[in-house]
Amino acid sequence: MNHGCVVDGCDTAARARGWCSRHYQRWQRTGDPTGTIPRGSRCDAWQHGSRRGYQTGCRCFPCRVANNRYQRAHRQGHTVRIPIDQVLAHLDQLTRSGWTLAAITDAADLGNSTLYQLRSGRQQTVNPRTAGAILDLEPYRGPERLPAGPLVDAIRTRQGHRRLTELLPNVEDRRAFYRAADSGTVNEPIADRLAIGALGLTIEAIYGWQAVAS
Repeated sequence: MNHGCVVDGCDTAARARGWCSRHYQRWQRTGDPTGTIPRGSRCDAWQHGSRRGYQTGCRCFPCRVANNRYQRAHRQGHTVRIPIDQVLAHLDQLTRSGWTLAAITDAADLGNSTLYQLRSGRQQTVNPRTAGAILDLEPYRGPERLPAGPLVDAIRTRQGHRRLTELLPNVEDRRAFYRAADSGTVNEPIADRLAIGALGLTIEAIYGWQAVAS
């Protein structure tokens, strides 16, 4: 048995959601089957025919189309992921050339913990925005790599019996120092950063002393 429309005063047979065809179509257009709510009043704070209009309760055709378009684009965007190996390789290249993680975070406009999460090994892919922001950064291009001996010796002499953390509180600076000591060479930006941070001197002063001594 086909019941009548649930709207008061309407005796037409119900077709969908308990409404007749006329009231159902009115609900689709305006979001209200009785037409007592003016068109677009449910999304006054947002542009009518937008996704936010749909989320605030408007079920008119433009708002539904905007919402469906957003959901489709959102799903497609999350299916495209960048392999993390490529991003980590470039990240390592940046840090070796003189970038610190804090500088990369600021330049790429990333969250404070994003780079640590990427380097944790728990992820296999990266979203396109994060990957693109990191891959767009260029490594520092210093003139030539400097011999690390004078810088390492100066820091070791200044260190004495103290911990290296007292001279270089930044963990990235300490890692750069150990890499320079192991490899025997260091590029100019890293050397300058370590010299200023640990000694309060510029690399011109350190390597100038070496030139005079030699």
